[in-house]
Amino acid sequence: NRLGCNVTIVPFNTPAKDILAFNPDGILLSNGPGNPEAAPEVCCLFSEIKGKVPVLGIGLGQEIIGLAYGAELKNMGCGIHGDHPVKDLETGRINIAVMNQTYRFDSVEGTGLTPTLVTVPEGYIVGFENKEDKVMGIQFHMESAPGPQDNIYLFDKFIKMMEEQNNA
Repeated sequence: NRLGCNVTIVPFNTPAKDILAFNPDGILLSNGPGNPEAAPEVCCLFSEIKGKVPVLGIGLGQEIIGLAYGAELKNMGCGIHGDHPVKDLETGRINIAVMNQTYRFDSVEGTGLTPTLVTVPEGYIVGFENKEDKVMGIQFHMESAPGPQDNIYLFDKFIKMMEEQNNA
């Protein structure tokens, strides 16, 4: 809302046709608990909306997007938690992100997704996109207030994607 977007929140199991009936400019698949494979409703939802409106997935939402494109998701065991450096592959800039990551993608090769952000020094993919479908996935919390806000620009990128979709 602070960035000028009107936000409508729906339950995770809302059918795609009901969400699309709102005529949204974009859809955010939010973070959530646990294994994305335990949320088949959201996986089906994404498959039905992909390519129709811009989509941003955060955390669990990113994992669902990656799985839908055929990427292999791996459990990290103890994972990465807390402040962690993340490199933007487009700009080369390294920002601090607040991570709460238990699953990871080592590769998205052959899926139609392009890596956009990786952890430093591990190189785990924590951001990707598909420009044709207007889809972005981010593994971490972008604004994490109070805390680092280095990655708030990713919301701006998504808003621009929505504006371009709607010729605004």
